Amino acid sequence: MFLKIAAAGMAMVLASGVAFADTQKVDKPFLWKACDSDSCVYLLGTFHALKKQDTRIAPEVASAQAQSDRFFFEVDPAETKDPMRAGMAFLEAAIRTDGSRLDDDLTPALQRKLRAVLDKHGQKSEVLALLNGEGRQQLEVWYVALLLTLSGVEKGELDPEYGLDKQMEGRLSATDASVQGMESMQDQIDVFDALGKKAQIQLLEESLDSFEKGPAVFAKLRNTWLAGDERAAWTELGSTTKKNYPELYQRIQTDRNTLWVQKIENTMAEMKSGNAMVIVGTLHLLGDDSVIAMLKRNGHTVERVCAACNLR
Repeated sequence: MFLKIAAAGMAMVLASGVAFADTQKVDKPFLWKACDSDSCVYLLGTFHALKKQDTRIAPEVASAQAQSDRFFFEVDPAETKDPMRAGMAFLEAAIRTDGSRLDDDLTPALQRKLRAVLDKHGQKSEVLALLNGEGRQQLEVWYVALLLTLSGVEKGELDPEYGLDKQMEGRLSATDASVQGMESMQDQIDVFDALGKKAQIQLLEESLDSFEKGPAVFAKLRNTWLAGDERAAWTELGSTTKKNYPELYQRIQTDRNTLWVQKIENTMAEMKSGNAMVIVGTLHLLGDDSVIAMLKRNGHTVERVCAACNLR
């Protein structure tokens, strides 16, 4: 869940610069396709922050790219090309304007938990440094949760620059393919800014819990994604959040997936030839509320494209 959340604030994180010698084999991609009579839409599930050694594209993904001429990321890469501008957009939305303070929204226990994390790690992380001092009292709860999530990624030696979506952006930058966004950067900001107080508190609680568990959590998530294990990925990324934080899950996953399915179906109806490729976080393609499940319920035949997977 937290790596999915981190995608919304991806432009704010600083590259870790960690180097690795060996390339990790990636041969079980989270890749599906839905076809009608004249075209197909490929759906690729990404992991938004990986290690340098994970920079190998699965053959099925390369083939799907070669067969497609229209591409959709969660947000058009042109919108996040300037990290400073993107980061400031999130920050501006997160600054309180009603005179309230962050602590006004937190229980004493949650205040203590947040302070303990900041006292222990705030000086070691460039991301968490933004929360040191009295300045954090001017920030909305959702933004504090995002910074904790991003710092957790940083702490786990994962780097958004090696995420699969970034790799795909790089591959497409040298082509003349059409590249668009499933939503705008402002749409992603609005998802968080419109969360009710209860959902924002849940987001902060989950971010703090994940942060305290340390790099092992992110390592496990990364390994599950690399293994292409659909069931394990859903269990680790989505099912617990759906059960424990239903309002948060509805807003960040189900509502957005519903809008995306409409866009995918419109694209399929418009295309009279050629194929499209949708490149989004893997969680959006897993579970009963996923883009895949919604397309199937709408009558589309969707199949996973993974030669090395046991799909029976």
